Amino acid sequence: MILSQIHEMDLIYWFFGLPRSIVTCGGQLSGLEIDVEDTASSLMRGGSENQPFPILLHQDYLQRPPVRCCKVVGDAGYAEIDLLANRLKVHDAQGELTEESDFQGFARNDMFLEQARHFLDCVLGKSQPAVSLHDGVQSLRLALAARRSLEEGREVQLSEVNVHG
Repeated sequence: MILSQIHEMDLIYWFFGLPRSIVTCGGQLSGLEIDVEDTASSLMRGGSENQPFPILLHQDYLQRPPVRCCKVVGDAGYAEIDLLANRLKVHDAQGELTEESDFQGFARNDMFLEQARHFLDCVLGKSQPAVSLHDGVQSLRLALAARRSLEEGREVQLSEVNVHG
């Protein structure tokens, strides 16, 4: 599941840069007949050595109804992104809702069609990839570090994980 729900790793990398380390717990904890982990909770060490901050990611195939959301918390408030409902809510430090974007009319399939068009434009030399190979590799490194942590039962430094093409 870590590799099949890698978009959350993409968001973490996009918002905060590559975390320095990760520790992941979980595995195949249910009776689901799948060949990957069904639950993974990862705690990452983001920021610098002098100003570290935690990043927590929980992924699972178990919750019903399914939940895929992201919450970014700071001293000025917090933002919640619901990836399934296509909704963004921003709250101030007092918890008051200051902004809400509800992407009504968003046709999910249009996103995939646009991605396919963009890919073909890149292949034909008409466009540059929206996400660089370097950025894709960094998200993959993060996911592979989470898998390694899960398998080895320890915190993994991102510097330990190299992806060679």
